[in-house]
Amino acid sequence: MLEWNPLTIAVVVLIVVYIIGSEVLKKYLDMKIEMFYTAEMYQEAIDLLDKIYTRILFSTFKQYYLRFTIYEADGNNKAAELMLEHLLNMRVSKKRRLALVLQAFNFYVMNGRRKDAQGMLDEIKASGNQAVIADSQLTYDIVLGKRCDKIDQMEGMLQQADPQTRAKLYLLLEHQYANKGDKRNAAKYRNLSHKLVEAHRVRRPQDGAKR
Repeated sequence: MLEWNPLTIAVVVLIVVYIIGSEVLKKYLDMKIEMFYTAEMYQEAIDLLDKIYTRILFSTFKQYYLRFTIYEADGNNKAAELMLEHLLNMRVSKKRRLALVLQAFNFYVMNGRRKDAQGMLDEIKASGNQAVIADSQLTYDIVLGKRCDKIDQMEGMLQQADPQTRAKLYLLLEHQYANKGDKRNAAKYRNLSHKLVEAHRVRRPQDGAKR
């Protein structure tokens, strides 16, 4: 029978306590950051991410991802882009990479970064996911290519769309009407988009797809 001396037992107990304590603290930090994000207390969320214990407990990917999400929501595009560059340079699984590239694509498109958006679109096309490719190409063509021939089709989809899909439709309809020079309807869908965001306040996204 294996006999454990007191020192070995003490070390094992300390390791177990550390592991359990770390997991509890991680969950608390996740909850706190989510609370700050939902309340639009973005600086408080960043301050919490700056804490030494948060940096120790959270992976580098998670820290960059949360910062990107918070900076983007706060309208700090320069800081968000810096975090995005760090994320895109990290080695991750194919699934997580595609999820990240899609987010980068949407970020670049909405900020008028045609060259960067095209680079992400090329990578999306290489994934072979036809549905995602078609949706991304259409988004690119409408927002950056001034396309406006899908208005009737998209307006017909609104009634049956879930909130997430409706938000995307509102955005693309706003851009299409703006491309046509119809400021009134562009403003209409912009206002509908803002109201939808407030009515269905999105909780903080998790840190991407699993590795």
